Amino acid sequence: MRADELAQLRVTVTILGALERVESPAQLDAQRYGVIVAAAGGRRGLLLPAIPGIDSVGEQLSIAREKGGIGPDEPIEIRRFTARTFGEVPGKGG
Repeated sequence: MRADELAQLRVTVTILGALERVESPAQLDAQRYGVIVAAAGGRRGLLLPAIPGIDSVGEQLSIAREKGGIGPDEPIEIRRFTARTFGEVPGKGG
């Protein structure tokens, strides 16, 4: 990043809620919960909730698996979480 680009920089922080183990994808909602999937060997993938264009739990889990390098047929442990996102209001930056 160059100094002349700093004025265009916007900061967003997402705070994750407590992790809850999920026994079934039926306990998920892609708009309400983010997911962490974990497989053998310590591979993990995380996806935040309410990402535009990701409308189903199936899509959410598929992308989280991909991010973690986990194949579509590998057994996984699923945890869900809520999240709160905070960011700058456009035009109000310092």
